[in-house]
Amino acid sequence: MTNERIRKLFYTTTDTTLYPMARRKRTSSPSGVLSTKSIKRPKHELPPQLNPITPNEYKSDPTNVFELCTARAGVIKQWFDNLKHILEKTDVNFVLTEEGIDVSHADESKNVVVVSKLFGKEFEFYRCDARISAGIDVGKIHRIVKFVQTNEVLTMQIHRDKPGTLVISMFNEPTDCRTTYTYELIEEVPDEEIQMPDFAFPRSVSVPSQHFQKKIQDMVSYGVELVEFQSIRNMLILRNYNSPNLPVEVSFKGKARVLSHTVNDDGGSTLVEESGDVDTDMTSEIYQGVFNLKHIGEFVKKGSNEDMTFFIRNDLPLLMQFNISTLGYLRIFIMPVKGT
Repeated sequence: MTNERIRKLFYTTTDTTLYPMARRKRTSSPSGVLSTKSIKRPKHELPPQLNPITPNEYKSDPTNVFELCTARAGVIKQWFDNLKHILEKTDVNFVLTEEGIDVSHADESKNVVVVSKLFGKEFEFYRCDARISAGIDVGKIHRIVKFVQTNEVLTMQIHRDKPGTLVISMFNEPTDCRTTYTYELIEEVPDEEIQMPDFAFPRSVSVPSQHFQKKIQDMVSYGVELVEFQSIRNMLILRNYNSPNLPVEVSFKGKARVLSHTVNDDGGSTLVEESGDVDTDMTSEIYQGVFNLKHIGEFVKKGSNEDMTFFIRNDLPLLMQFNISTLGYLRIFIMPVKGT
């Protein structure tokens, strides 16, 4: 069956996209609800914004204050999937700036802080004319993007005259089909943007993400609640801390890197990976801490297929990080258990 035949059978043209004829007849648009007001058009007549595009062909619209276009829709889908499962609550602020997209959230106990960033320069097209604090229900956006195909082109836009509306569009070039959603942003979430203090980590250890996930799940099934992390040279060792009658120890031989702590011109800090092998003098010291395994398990169960990197230093939070492809990173800071 040809694509044109499929269009005639299942789709009608609307003011924003092609929607199934039997679906979405809403005309109201409460906060966070998709708006799908239908306007029938003559057959084969598509609104200008429905023209097929690729990221290289994308044309910026000066009436938008925020625009994003990428062919890596599957990566964005995975990012929202991770955030949905990691965040304690799904209503969070997405801070849109010229540099990229920032998300930060702390749980009520302030023992777990999640920080994520996507760099604007890594997208095929990215533009943001002003700092925007957008309140987003991650769960609802996840429901929009969870069916996106890896070969689809994803665009996100905020119009200058409609700063409370996020337009998400997905275009599938092989089927010549575009789906567009209109999402009403939530009024700014009370949480303020979290600024983490400068932490100097002298070493990082990277281990295969999927293997680490499996071992953490095993420790949880054994009844382990508190786990002691130790970093020795290129080894990462996890031991059961709270139950001496249940000795459990897991060790990973990972990729260790020496890190130096630098201060930027704007007063911020950066972890810089030094070239070459791990220096023997720096790796002879043992770094360790005791952490709640529940927090670690929640983070790793929806991790990445890439390596997971751990930053450990005595008396500092445990920093776990994995990359969101080449677009950015997702980090979680876990505070040490008091009294350990």
